[in-house]
Amino acid sequence: MTGKEFRRWRRSLEISQQVVADYAECNKSTICRWEKEQIKIYPDLYQKVMDFYENHKQSYAQICANKSQEQKSEMYE
Repeated sequence: MTGKEFRRWRRSLEISQQVVADYAECNKSTICRWEKEQIKIYPDLYQKVMDFYENHKQSYAQICANKSQEQKSEMYE
């Protein structure tokens, strides 16, 4: 997953960069610069960010399912 892809996912869940940084034990600016693809992050930090993603991706799937259901409901109104 690229920084840009992670940013899109993170923002869809309204998760702040600070929350990710706290989890990954790094600076918020590091997450910001990585998402903007201004820097590459070390493999151990990348793994922590991906662990965060894995721990929260179910929430993303549920939000997508809810949006899909809402759209279907609107079609039948």
